[in-house]
Amino acid sequence: MSERGKSASGVSLRKIALYRRYRPTTLGEVVGQPQVTEILTAAAQSGQFAHAYLFTGQRGTGKTSTARILAHLINNTPYTADDSSADLDIIEIDAASRGSVDDARELRDKSAIAPAAASHKIYIIDEVHMLSTSAFNALLKIIEEPPAHIVFILATTEIHKVPATVLSRVQRFHFRPVSTEIMARHLRQIADKEKIAADDEALNLIAEHGQGSFRDSIGLLDQLSNSGGRVTRSMVEEILGLAPETTIATIIDAITAHDAPTVIATLNDSFSDGVAPALIVDQLLRELGKLAPDKPRLYDLIEKLLEVARSSAPDIKLTAILASAASKSVPTTSAAVATSTKADIELAEIIEQKIAEEGDAFAEKDDSTSKMRTNFAWGDILAEVKNLDEPTVLATLKFADFDYDDGRLTLYFSKIFHRKKADTAKFRNVLGQAFQKLYGSAPKITISASAVRENSAAAQILDIMGGGEVVYNGKT
Repeated sequence: MSERGKSASGVSLRKIALYRRYRPTTLGEVVGQPQVTEILTAAAQSGQFAHAYLFTGQRGTGKTSTARILAHLINNTPYTADDSSADLDIIEIDAASRGSVDDARELRDKSAIAPAAASHKIYIIDEVHMLSTSAFNALLKIIEEPPAHIVFILATTEIHKVPATVLSRVQRFHFRPVSTEIMARHLRQIADKEKIAADDEALNLIAEHGQGSFRDSIGLLDQLSNSGGRVTRSMVEEILGLAPETTIATIIDAITAHDAPTVIATLNDSFSDGVAPALIVDQLLRELGKLAPDKPRLYDLIEKLLEVARSSAPDIKLTAILASAASKSVPTTSAAVATSTKADIELAEIIEQKIAEEGDAFAEKDDSTSKMRTNFAWGDILAEVKNLDEPTVLATLKFADFDYDDGRLTLYFSKIFHRKKADTAKFRNVLGQAFQKLYGSAPKITISASAVRENSAAAQILDIMGGGEVVYNGKT
């Protein structure tokens, strides 16, 4: 057991979390916030402190730690990471749990009492945006004109919720998200001090996933170090539920090479492995963001990927977006053109020929073609569903291929999404009503598990591709 896990007497102790052990205790130890620490250091050297401060920025960037350091500097009292030398005149308040008007009035009344021992009574109010409107109003006067012995240090992650009347009465300092490079270096220093064996790639991924938060990044390193083995990139990917780096690279390469089948197959494998679509999107956004400055067309794809989070079926939405991007993308460099093999070109020619023969399987069917295959006009069915004012059913039908034989209608859908939409009582009832009105009887409706009709040109394309879903000019 390491020193941090054992007392001097050898009695096991609960391990202190790494983020607490490495919490800064001086302004010089605050990492990545020079725009804050330089000004506060100058104030400390001159002894000229403001009566109220507001620290803003995302969680985990050092706001609370810096507030504690500043409070001890103002009172000229010692400060350690575990705050064992606590200053009784430094009062911390969590506005999330003590944000009522009664709490604010109590604070206002007690602030009139002189400090117990130090020069100032300092109130650190965390998540100050959680104060009620009435609580803000109760504190406004004392924040504007506090007694000489009072200093307020407010902190918030949501500055837009802090009233303008408060913002105008404080000195504001914004804490920026820490860059991946700075975070990774800090993690390396901690790992070396704690004798945690960790690969640089793993630390970079931890830093990247921490998104500028020291607490999140150091906490994840702490969690991984408990495995007892070396911290590797694959270990980080596994614990975070991320797709392997090679998977993301395969998807991006396939998009560049306009290889939609590979995109679809790779995504399906990832979903089967339990990787959430949202995490794949996050990983793709990071990588595409690095490539986009040199390939501005990628910004269109990035914008579309942001829509996935709002979808009720994110896996289908993500697959549709990436398959479409792969279908529409064209190699833009000689190196990319070189990756288009003769087999790729021949496959593309076969697909184009089959599409020309079959027609667009997802467009509205031509009446004359429908009459040759069936004893009814598909266009009339679509028109009648439209008359029934069922836009959702109509939209789904436009993605259907069909067979009609002796009172049995079989529908085929390339996408599982449309198949599920069709395989409902409402869909069958609306379609049955349309048939009943036009032809006097409703067929038995079957939603096929197959994507295309047997022996159709689309089926032949699927067979050429080795199964899966067909991509027609960006449609699946």
